[in-house]
Amino acid sequence: ARSRASFEIRAFSSTVFASAIAVLSTHVTSAAAAVVSFNPYEPVNAAVERIIGDSAPMQQDAFLAVVSLMACTAWLLIWQVLTYRGVISSKKTRKIVHVTCA
Repeated sequence: ARSRASFEIRAFSSTVFASAIAVLSTHVTSAAAAVVSFNPYEPVNAAVERIIGDSAPMQQDAFLAVVSLMACTAWLLIWQVLTYRGVISSKKTRKIVHVTCA
């Protein structure tokens, strides 16, 4: 009787385990599909498209180069101000700037 009960418990637990794996794989697959379809840059791309529209590629490159330069300058100024005010040490600021700008 004991071996039969043990066998039934093992058969039941393997069935439950297989069902759980099937359910999880379905949810993981649908979650992965949702992550792949999500594009965090979509609002940025739409804004850039509205600003530069159907400009020549050279004009688009020049515009985006200026935007990149302004963003980099703002990033460096933020850390410079934080260092100047003593919020963060210059050693840490230098490391943060090197890691994020590399």
